Amino acid sequence: MRKIYLVLMIWIFGTSGLLAQVSDQEAQILQLCIDLPEIQEFYPQFDDESKAAVYIMQYPIAISTDLPLQKFNKQPVYMSRHEIYDNNVDAYFLFKQIDVGSQSAFVEYTMYYDYNSDDQKIVNISLDFQKSDAGWAVQNTQLEHK
Repeated sequence: MRKIYLVLMIWIFGTSGLLAQVSDQEAQILQLCIDLPEIQEFYPQFDDESKAAVYIMQYPIAISTDLPLQKFNKQPVYMSRHEIYDNNVDAYFLFKQIDVGSQSAFVEYTMYYDYNSDDQKIVNISLDFQKSDAGWAVQNTQLEHK
């Protein structure tokens, strides 16, 4: 019985370390997604030229709220689809696919902006990532403006 308990404890601690590593990699990749240079001009700006927090819709993929992401010195705001619509959020991200491998990753997401205007805008984004000793880097970017 002690052997089973010991094996179970080793497996649990080993798995939690692996999960922490995956979360760290996912955080690095998602940070690159929201920092993508091609979309910076689409973030809403207040009259005093400060920027609003980044909003992330928790649909169809739920992003862990524990990830250490930041934009404009603010933590992202995670909301359900109904909360995004009910609160008239003007710009938000919707992540559709996040595939992280050991050396490469792929993320497909959409940025909605000017959502409360008569001319709502959408940018569909697909990014391929490659991992090196220095960390993750974007290798290929595809943007489609609608």
